[in-house]
Amino acid sequence: MIDNKIVWLDCNCHSPHHAIRIWHMHDDDFNELVIEMQVNNWRSFFRRCVEAFKYVFNFKNHKCGYVAFNLHTKDIENLKGIIDSFQYETKRREQEYQNEIQKQMSNVRERI
Repeated sequence: MIDNKIVWLDCNCHSPHHAIRIWHMHDDDFNELVIEMQVNNWRSFFRRCVEAFKYVFNFKNHKCGYVAFNLHTKDIENLKGIIDSFQYETKRREQEYQNEIQKQMSNVRERI
């Protein structure tokens, strides 16, 4: 079963177009922390294709769509909580991996 924790952070400017989603997904097979930023850019389809072409072929492209994001103080605990969750799961998996290696080494020693 996949355990998902999602935190949405809204910009201090209160614009519905400035949002960050932090998503911690994990189960037995994977552990991922995904950070997504919503950036709305309303250029035409053709113009977006030209910009994508420039990006792919490393042309000088000065029309990057960056948006500033000001973290609201109320969201700091949410951000800390999801990062702590990710760190805990990462450490747990590392310990589980180390235990498995030790178990395998013990089995090898017993056979010798």
